Amino acid sequence: VLMNLHPGRVPLAHFDLYRLEAVDLPSLGFYDVRDEGVVVMEWADKVDEKLLGDHVRIEFELAGETTRRLMIHARGEKSAQLLRALNLFP
Repeated sequence: VLMNLHPGRVPLAHFDLYRLEAVDLPSLGFYDVRDEGVVVMEWADKVDEKLLGDHVRIEFELAGETTRRLMIHARGEKSAQLLRALNLFP
């Protein structure tokens, strides 16, 4: 499944792009759900970031055998405001 939609007070759309060679966001329904709630996209490096618009990018990096480092980046003013409100962005 490439996209799962999880209903709720704030709907969540989960995209898993791992097995895709080329990503066509319109055919996946991305533009239909992106403004309706939260979108989580695994393997988003397969997508040109300019096509995603304002978003928060979270990267996981191995920092040790059992440790991960999260890098959180704002990619637009709205996402920067969100991270500042959460005290995750200077």
